[in-house]
Amino acid sequence: VKVCFLLLVTMSAALAGPKEDLRDADNSYLYADYPRVLKKLVPLIEPDLKLSLPADIARAYELSGLSAFYLKDEDSAARYFEKLIRLRPDFRLDPVKVPPPAVAFFDGLRDKLADEIKRIQVALAKLAAEEKERERLKNQVRIQRDLKINSRLTAMLPFGVGQFQNGNRTMGQVFLSGQVLSATSSVV
Repeated sequence: VKVCFLLLVTMSAALAGPKEDLRDADNSYLYADYPRVLKKLVPLIEPDLKLSLPADIARAYELSGLSAFYLKDEDSAARYFEKLIRLRPDFRLDPVKVPPPAVAFFDGLRDKLADEIKRIQVALAKLAAEEKERERLKNQVRIQRDLKINSRLTAMLPFGVGQFQNGNRTMGQVFLSGQVLSATSSVV
């Protein structure tokens, strides 16, 4: 029975994906189990990102930074917070949920990276404007109308010349034939 239980626990842990690890880390953070938070999240964000959604990545950086800060590892906290700031330049820690020393530490990093944040925000604004313009052009309907103005003088010429000018060959041939027959019968 113990072997089956251990096998089941091992299999469920192996099947847990990045999303489940993030959820587990979030729960561990709520219970102030900061070493477990880092144990779950660091493999998801270093050396390669294993999370795909930007919101999940931002949450992982936030939890990792806060956990490292609470464990007095300010170098790691700064590293995670800087990645978070670069990912989401407008991000702010919630002062209602996060103690003032952590908020002050985070805001100090934001101040240190102010120039870089401005460059990122300008680049993001430019990308957003380009995307908006692409979307506008994609949804734009273009109607092309070719307007051809024919000569009224040519329309008055005999033998169906006006019909040929309009591009109606059948009517032009009918008029041409009829007028040739009329002219021929008149001459005879």
